[in-house]
Amino acid sequence: MPKSNSDDPKKKKLDGKLVSMQPHEQTYLQKQTGKTAAEVAKATKLAGPSRKAVVKKLSK
Repeated sequence: MPKSNSDDPKKKKLDGKLVSMQPHEQTYLQKQTGKTAAEVAKATKLAGPSRKAVVKKLSK
């Protein structure tokens, strides 16, 4: 069975730097920043996939 990208240890670093619209990612950001689900979703769409950029946008 071929390895998938998620099985490749070289690609795991990038996952920590990116944020997606998946519910568990959004919930994590809500708890981390104290913002509502709508605010987190809007910031994710505006700032792009970078976790650092999303957190910066939410902290303003």
